[in-house]
Amino acid sequence: MKNILFISMFSILFCIDSLAQSTLNYSKAIIFKSGDNYTVPSGFVLKIESINSISPNSTHKYSSCIVNCASPSCGVQCFYRDTVVFQLGSFNYSINSPQVNYTTGGACSLCKTSNTIAVTIPSLNFPIWLPAGEKVIVSAKGVYISALLFEIK
Repeated sequence: MKNILFISMFSILFCIDSLAQSTLNYSKAIIFKSGDNYTVPSGFVLKIESINSISPNSTHKYSSCIVNCASPSCGVQCFYRDTVVFQLGSFNYSINSPQVNYTTGGACSLCKTSNTIAVTIPSLNFPIWLPAGEKVIVSAKGVYISALLFEIK
């Protein structure tokens, strides 16, 4: 009875294991840069190898301002929209809205229409695997994401 049970369990596990097996065939290397918006195609997986940067920066568009008082000698706080630096699947690396303070002037007209700031790339554990349908988006200038695309067979 034990032998029959053992053989049955082994057969079931072998069948399940053999159904789950796939092979990954290398397709191509990809380097993503500013402005790229890529979706992993059906039947493929993407292996993110690294994120590198050369003087990375991000431009934020003007959002609003606060005038501290009506006098020209009062300060102004200019606020800019949050910007996504890059996206890997469901992981978004964003920079919070930068704020620029002017100590005098008292008017929102001092605020620039956009503000460019330096970006610090976070330390991540590589590789990062992205399945079909996930996105890679790079918004910041000077950010480069190296990846390998594999076909699932």
